[in-house]
Amino acid sequence: MKQSFAWWSFVLGRTDMQPEVFLDQAAATGVTGVEILPPELWPIARSQGLAVVTANGHQPIPIGFNDAANHPHLQAQVRAMIEVAHKNSIRGLIVFSGNRAGLSDEPAIVNCAEGLRPLAEEARQAGVVLLLEALNSKVDH
Repeated sequence: MKQSFAWWSFVLGRTDMQPEVFLDQAAATGVTGVEILPPELWPIARSQGLAVVTANGHQPIPIGFNDAANHPHLQAQVRAMIEVAHKNSIRGLIVFSGNRAGLSDEPAIVNCAEGLRPLAEEARQAGVVLLLEALNSKVDH
């Protein structure tokens, strides 16, 4: 069974960790992939035999597809990342709904669908899956 881990969940806020050592130790435990790894660490992960499984499709996370005004610049970012993901054999791109900012569910859902619709076929043709992360509006988003 292949297993991966989310990079940020282990390193967020830590300054005492050397990425090379951590990735080597992760690989030694049998982990086969790492998610949401910063691009500058992709070569290190691969040298340890780890696949880069997912990457962020756009930045910043709080600005998402739930607001139609964001669609043009987010679509441009995601299109560029589809190309990067394809070239780097990264199977999934995480795209974000964005912070709620007072928007109710129905229009936010419609906006996300409309904003992602033109990207879906491009991603499919590149062998990349778009993964929509709906941000938690109860805790920190």
